[in-house]
Amino acid sequence: MCDLINLLTRISGKEKTGILLKEFFANRIDNELEENLKRNRKFQSVSKETCEKAVRIDKIGLSQEQWKVVESALCASSYKSAEYGRLAYYQGFTDALNLLYEMNQLLS
Repeated sequence: MCDLINLLTRISGKEKTGILLKEFFANRIDNELEENLKRNRKFQSVSKETCEKAVRIDKIGLSQEQWKVVESALCASSYKSAEYGRLAYYQGFTDALNLLYEMNQLLS
């Protein structure tokens, strides 16, 4: 955090705003989002269901090579979903900021 404070003292206002927003976004997605997911019943239910289905795949007796192919596809799908979620969250975040900016412009 001290490095961030030192950096902010050396840069202009617009750059400072961008850095602060990126830091805020990263903190929210890395910390607050994780806490919300832990508390969200629907997410927990989907997570449990996903684990149960993975266990079912494990029980069908795939060879090691077959399991590697299935695992690779599951990992790719998970990565795609995670990236989609990250981008959707970021889009919502920037949309909210733009809306606040536009409302401020209209009311000023």
